[in-house]
Amino acid sequence: MEKIEFPYLVFCILVFAENFIYVMYTRFIITDSFAMGKTMSTLTFYGAYSFLLQSLLSFISLSFGYLSYKFPFVIIYFMFKINLLINTVLVLPWATRVTLYFIPLVLQIFELFFVYYHFNLFFGRSIIHRNKKMGNSVVLKKAYNVSVKLIRLDYIRSP
Repeated sequence: MEKIEFPYLVFCILVFAENFIYVMYTRFIITDSFAMGKTMSTLTFYGAYSFLLQSLLSFISLSFGYLSYKFPFVIIYFMFKINLLINTVLVLPWATRVTLYFIPLVLQIFELFFVYYHFNLFFGRSIIHRNKKMGNSVVLKKAYNVSVKLIRLDYIRSP
């Protein structure tokens, strides 16, 4: 197996930090609510559960797509991550500890830009494998275009 590149390790650290900070935020919200004597609504638990589940699924899909060169998992990663980002932004006005809630949001945006910036590194090989299966190899297309040009040139020169 090839060595794991540095950007993938940075991606793993970003996802871990994002999830850890969100778990800390959820813990603080629960302890603050219990200290005030309020019961927790099920929406708080559902929000924390859905955030962690979507973050885990997006991490697994990017990791599986990167390690096994499967391109459809790239689409699944972006689908989960953009959905998670939209949910996080929409819940932001009701967040109680905004600074602690804002850090995972910034990390999500940075993670999306980071993956997009290193898109060729993460998914270049999977795109090549997909093109080979479909018969859309860029090298073959270039060779075909060169051979067509040579045939046309030979056809024009011959009397």
